Amino acid sequence: MRLFTLMFFVIMASQLTAQPLTTVSDFENIQLEQDSFLNGSDGQTEFESGHCIFPTNYSTDFGGFWAGGWAISNMTDSQTGDFTNLYSAKPGIGQGMSENYAVGQQGAKVYNSTFSSSLFSEIYLTNSTYAYEVIKNGNDFSKKFGGETGDDPDYFRLIIEGWYEGELIDEQVEFYLADYRFEDNAMDYIVDDWTIVDISTLSIADSIRFTLESTDIGDYGINTPLFFCMDNVIRANLVNTNQPESAVVAMSVQPNPAKEQITVDFQNWKNGQLQMHSSNGQLINTWPVQDQRMDIHINDLASGIYFLRWTDGQQVATSRFIKE
Repeated sequence: MRLFTLMFFVIMASQLTAQPLTTVSDFENIQLEQDSFLNGSDGQTEFESGHCIFPTNYSTDFGGFWAGGWAISNMTDSQTGDFTNLYSAKPGIGQGMSENYAVGQQGAKVYNSTFSSSLFSEIYLTNSTYAYEVIKNGNDFSKKFGGETGDDPDYFRLIIEGWYEGELIDEQVEFYLADYRFEDNAMDYIVDDWTIVDISTLSIADSIRFTLESTDIGDYGINTPLFFCMDNVIRANLVNTNQPESAVVAMSVQPNPAKEQITVDFQNWKNGQLQMHSSNGQLINTWPVQDQRMDIHINDLASGIYFLRWTDGQQVATSRFIKE
């Protein structure tokens, strides 16, 4: 049964077409009152925007959403740096002057709501007002980054991990929301604007998880407020009804399953780059694509599932095959 399921998934995935990278989760589909937020206190267990699902994980025991949860916000308070302002982004507005954005906490996850791989490509990130102000100024519980002299090598880092069918992918993305590790203190920074982050190395994932790390650690764990903000999850569409067929790139793999060699056929091919990844995300090889067909020898590969990803920097196509 397991092999049948995997073969069906591979056959379906081999028909995916490449599309321009587009924003699919901008949270503007979620209705909010002006200067307000939704955190699951109304019983809503998740939010959906585009093809992504964002669990709330609201806890009545703690009077607010807890570790691993999301809130959707359009709060504009970019100054108040205490516990009364959990749901505000430091820019005071969404990316690109939009209204809505997401506020995530330690361990927050994003799930793809379609059966196929998510093709996560880029996201916009920034600090919450709460975290920014505490990092900058400190409080009774958290230190001011850099310490009294400014020389303490502090950082506030976001680790982004990908998962596929419950298995952790080897690749991960690191983004520093604050970094005070420079010898020249003038280079120290705290992110205060929306910053685009490339997460295309996680493109085969069907979910991603966000973990926060800080150098400010006390007896009970991290002292830095474990909040961050995200907007505009960008990925490649799997279906495109707006482009003419001649503009769409697709690729198929034959035979599938295979033992010694596969042939990759690029429909309406364009020059680009082809990558092969293992099922845990490890990059195995990269080739230039300069023709409609490509033969790849797979004798040395271990048995299992492998992913192929073609891109020209604007479009992305993916496929999977089984090595017997």
